[in-house]
Amino acid sequence: MTKIFKNMAPYWYMIVAIVMLLIVQAFGDLSLPQYTSDIIDVGIQNKGVEHILPVKMTEDEYEISQLYMTSKEKKIWKDTYEKKGCFVYNLCGHGLRFACKPDVVHENRHETKCHRIPS
Repeated sequence: MTKIFKNMAPYWYMIVAIVMLLIVQAFGDLSLPQYTSDIIDVGIQNKGVEHILPVKMTEDEYEISQLYMTSKEKKIWKDTYEKKGCFVYNLCGHGLRFACKPDVVHENRHETKCHRIPS
């Protein structure tokens, strides 16, 4: 055992670096479920995310999003966004095929309920 430690002595800084990296990896692996839980709790349950579609996107993002879509999905996608300016696409309401009407809720807050319109 002492021969192993004598041979490792010149490389002590590498061993310390490996141990430190293993600690960082373990911390990252153990904290990942908490991050996922926070995304669900804050982002979805507390209405931190209004809808899954981006409101604005660049022309490159718009084109890349259509990469694996079928022709029917591309038509819906093109109806959902309209080009504003040179390289920006904005989400337009008529392409979503949703009818949204505000409902008054407690303490003068407004909440929007969307009902799908049959196509």
